[in-house]
Amino acid sequence: MLFPEKHLAEELVEMIKLTSGKTYKQALHLFAVKSAEISGADRVCIIILNLKKQLVIKAGFPVGAHPINQVIFSEIGESFLKQVMECRKYALVNNPAEDVRTAYMKELARSQNITSLLFMPLYSSDEPLGVLVFDFTAGKRIARENIRRMQNLADLVIVTMAAEYKKRKKEKEWQHSERMVALGENAARTAHSIRNPLMTIGGFSKRAERLIESAMKLISEKYPDIAEENSLNEIFAKLKGYHRIISSDIIRIEKI
Repeated sequence: MLFPEKHLAEELVEMIKLTSGKTYKQALHLFAVKSAEISGADRVCIIILNLKKQLVIKAGFPVGAHPINQVIFSEIGESFLKQVMECRKYALVNNPAEDVRTAYMKELARSQNITSLLFMPLYSSDEPLGVLVFDFTAGKRIARENIRRMQNLADLVIVTMAAEYKKRKKEKEWQHSERMVALGENAARTAHSIRNPLMTIGGFSKRAERLIESAMKLISEKYPDIAEENSLNEIFAKLKGYHRIISSDIIRIEKI
């Protein structure tokens, strides 16, 4: 397969100019369009790995040929695409309708007459970003000597994706930090709201304990005959038992 005669470097410079000042979504769409034009591919698809670690189709050429924003699950190639990213090495698949690696798209390959596929991993430093996919149909094949040129296209996509990934990651970290601060403040308010009535309950609990002891002492001194009755002793024993439970739970809640 031959690339257009225009020098690749000129095409890459043109791509940079076209995407300058564009939104992330617009830039990815332009990358898909120009990647198809430069590589000669019939279809190009840009798949990203989002912050939830899901693979999502984010841009494609031609328009309408790919389900944009579709999450890719195991049934439609998730495992193979993540393997490409982990290996950090392109995967060239000729005759995808028969290749076990692309069994998930056998019917699509046949219906679209896809004869050759190139999966180019996208990553920045230690961060996997996604996969750039080139489809060739109607008997066209990808010449291995042109794969390096297609890697140059992937490198441009990586620059844009890496910048957006870092931006979104920082936003997520900031949002998480804000949530933790809010959670901490709410926890402090809740603890304060609980602690005040607990102090009141604890104070009255100690008074109740002293009153029980005073009542027992008073009855034993003034009414020794009554004090010896089993029923009265059982009542006092139960009261002291209830008080121990209340005191123990107050201490436990205070610690929480």
